[in-house]
Amino acid sequence: MPTRSPLAALRGVQVPSIRHAPSVRANDWEDVADLAKAYGLILDPWQENVLQAAMGVRSDGQWATLTVGVSVPRQNGKGALIEARELAGLLLFGEKTIVHSAHEQKTARVGFERVLSYFENFDDLRKKVKSVMSALGRENIKLRNGSELAFPARSKGAIRGFSIDCLIL
Repeated sequence: MPTRSPLAALRGVQVPSIRHAPSVRANDWEDVADLAKAYGLILDPWQENVLQAAMGVRSDGQWATLTVGVSVPRQNGKGALIEARELAGLLLFGEKTIVHSAHEQKTARVGFERVLSYFENFDDLRKKVKSVMSALGRENIKLRNGSELAFPARSKGAIRGFSIDCLIL
């Protein structure tokens, strides 16, 4: 029986037990992973696997899947995966409105602070920022290219009236 290294045991299972992904013409997942890495965010293999399933492009240039679901226990890297996707939406894909909503305002606030830290800690990203709203419940980051990332908590009217390119719950 082969032995596993102690390091392999610490990494956990990197292959999902259930995975559905459409057939695609191209895939932008490596661009997302490379962008994240450029700003110090090294994704785990399972996170790259999710991006590979999520970032496929059809022959008409549209996303192959409009809905992506991930079920992962708490404190296992969902936040980093979301950060990478949000940065890519703002910086690579030209998505004008990205909404990152959470069930509680304090959870949305944590997401806001994590993404904001990239724009505060990297000069090239700082230069892309038009404005930052940090008022509780109205957190958002607006870039000079017209893209915006908003962080409302889920409520009855929190995102009504928005035309959204990417919604992350």
